[in-house]
Amino acid sequence: MNKFWELTDWTTNNSDNILNDILEIRGLKTAEEKQIFLESDLDYLSDPFDFKDMEKTIIRIKKAVENEENIMIYGDYDVDGITSTALFYLYLKKRFGVKVKYYLPDRQKEGYGLNKEAFKKIYKQNIDLLITVDCGINAVKEIELANSFGIDVIITDHHTPEKENTLAYTVINPHLLEQNNHFARNLSGVGVAYKICQALEINEGCSMKEILTGLIPLAALGTVADIAKLTNENRILVKHGLKNIKLNYIPGLNRLIEKLKLNINEISAGQIGYIIAPPLNAAGRIDSAEKALELLITEDQKKADKIAEYLININKKRQKKEKKIYQQALQKIEKSSDICEERAIILADRRWHSGIVGIVASKLVEEYNLPVILIAVDKDGVGKGSGRSIPALNLFNTLNSCRDDLINFGGHYGAAGLTINMDSFQNFKNDFISATKEELNKQDFVPKIKADMMLDINDITKKFVKKLDKLRPFGVANPSPKFLIKNIKVSNCFKIGKEKKHLKFNINSKISAIAFNMGYLAEQIQNNRIDTLCQLEINRWQGRENIQLKIIDVKISNYSSLTAAVFNSKRMKIFDYRKNNNKLLLLENFIDFYQDENISVYINNQKLKHKLIEKYKDIYFFSDADNRKISRKNFINKLIFFSLPFSLEHFSEILHSFTSKDEKLEVVFMFSKKDIALNKRLISINCPDRNNISEFYIFLKKEQYKNEDLNSIKNSYINKNNISKKSADIFENNIKILKQIGLIKINNSTVFFTDPGKNKLDLSNSIRYNKLSRQMEKFDDFVSAAYKDNLFDLIDLIKNFEEENDES
Repeated sequence: MNKFWELTDWTTNNSDNILNDILEIRGLKTAEEKQIFLESDLDYLSDPFDFKDMEKTIIRIKKAVENEENIMIYGDYDVDGITSTALFYLYLKKRFGVKVKYYLPDRQKEGYGLNKEAFKKIYKQNIDLLITVDCGINAVKEIELANSFGIDVIITDHHTPEKENTLAYTVINPHLLEQNNHFARNLSGVGVAYKICQALEINEGCSMKEILTGLIPLAALGTVADIAKLTNENRILVKHGLKNIKLNYIPGLNRLIEKLKLNINEISAGQIGYIIAPPLNAAGRIDSAEKALELLITEDQKKADKIAEYLININKKRQKKEKKIYQQALQKIEKSSDICEERAIILADRRWHSGIVGIVASKLVEEYNLPVILIAVDKDGVGKGSGRSIPALNLFNTLNSCRDDLINFGGHYGAAGLTINMDSFQNFKNDFISATKEELNKQDFVPKIKADMMLDINDITKKFVKKLDKLRPFGVANPSPKFLIKNIKVSNCFKIGKEKKHLKFNINSKISAIAFNMGYLAEQIQNNRIDTLCQLEINRWQGRENIQLKIIDVKISNYSSLTAAVFNSKRMKIFDYRKNNNKLLLLENFIDFYQDENISVYINNQKLKHKLIEKYKDIYFFSDADNRKISRKNFINKLIFFSLPFSLEHFSEILHSFTSKDEKLEVVFMFSKKDIALNKRLISINCPDRNNISEFYIFLKKEQYKNEDLNSIKNSYINKNNISKKSADIFENNIKILKQIGLIKINNSTVFFTDPGKNKLDLSNSIRYNKLSRQMEKFDDFVSAAYKDNLFDLIDLIKNFEEENDES
């Protein structure tokens, strides 16, 4: 419940255009891009010879095959590295009849990547050609050693190169592609291996359907397990890999799927990530990754059965150890009072297993929304750690800034591994925290969930939900669409699950909802109205199909949390707090949280404004009564509407005063529906009706008999009506109206009455009256826009209003 919900664009929210809208939000603008995404045909795979060293690479592999050289594949112990090794192994065996050797390093004894001890073992096996998969890009010294042994090394890797590796025979890495936006840019390790096999097939003049179609499930398995983006080339590989698993080209994988009690005809990317990959990963984490590799390359059913059982059991042991490490990490965090100040969690322990700390780090990031590094320390005082990051922090770059404290490190934007001498631990921790503080601000630590669009609950149908299936497979960079649905009435709410941790409730006769790990909210949302961020799915049970909302997050009506729905357009970002139940408390919390930023507050309540000015001297509070020009020169980057503006024109004028072409303005809506009555009262003070003007006319006649001048009459009116001198505009308005309809004349501050004739109060003749009367109409129109659920409608209205004014 303490997360920002961010919508990043305006859409039609029309079910007929749902796919087009979502694809546009995700960056696919042209008809061709959308077609490629939705069809994801194998013919759309990019040319493998776009890789600079590809031709030289396949010539060297063909030479090794033809000359019967000893070939070895050097892999890694995670699923990406294991599947990369299996893919190359099986391809070379099936296409050329070559039985190659393989080497997977031991996670505990050797750690990630190439190492000198491994090369000494490899040298003894008389290897002529070594092909690395999912590793090797930064292993300069190790390649130098291999060269001294007379071994040619082909590096295939997808990790970020620190510098050019010129010692390798060839290097195939998507980061080295000339185009930054190349279709194959985000390949995983197994994806890179697949491209080399694709190039070999083209060189042989063979159809990809002969062998690679059967091996593509390995590419899907490794890509999803490595949490690679499911766009472009990766999407094609995963989509076809999931479809082809049932072909049983990889018997060991099928046996594992069956023992995990999954339907082999309906395997999803989510099932790979959360159910199938963990047993394969567990082998490399707490035993030998070779067990997982053997499962994927064996054709012996009995052997496959035995290994699959073993992997499932070892994964259960891993889960127990993971739970224990997680609890120990929580205890360490609870004992530390520095977590909020440090803005990172960096822990080390001799009890921890280096193969499991990465999983625990991921859980802690979810729990605290902070960068996390957990280090397992061995008996020699050397730590092997895994880190996971939040979206705002590039973990690889941050570790690179601390490289002098580390023995080595490697990884990506969001995940990395490192080795450290524990004598350097405190220096490393201090350097990492300093780098983090320099890079991030407070807002970066508030978790954000991106919503694709806003929906009305009444627009959701089975046809609508099933249309979303065309976007599958879902994963990183192509998640299952998230929808913001407001003002849902909850009924029949009850807890489910063994420990009653989960929640189920009804919305109407056709739609239900399930909320995992939200059982604690049952009493709060029962028979209440909620806003929710959710995914849509079809729940199939006993032959029946029903629409189900899979709840991601909930905000109960009248919340006053510092998190909000965020409407992020090109021009401005609006934080929506309109449903808060205590806006003064919210404002004070907001100012305290964003104390380092330049904030301006629009407020109508004059007394409260002066109190706030006294309390917050660095904040710029303003209202219409200030009669001074607002200027962007104050470098305001957050504009808070504590009060409701009086019209679209008025709102636009305030925005225009703060908007800069160079910087997006962050606008915060704190006004609530209570502000409507206040504004109407303020407008009515300056907008007299027929009775007000009649009463004023009678008052004026009485005062005129006292032979007083206009200023004396004005003071008498103010005293009589207890009107603030600053609000005495009503007197001026009434005088102007009576002059415009010809009932009075003013000469030398003296009031003269004229003969009213038949049309004693024909207010239609007063320009002033007509202008003031329209203020209420404008306000009513603005209210209907300002309280819409979808604030993109308001943003669009402002844009149209300004364009019309520019034209006129």
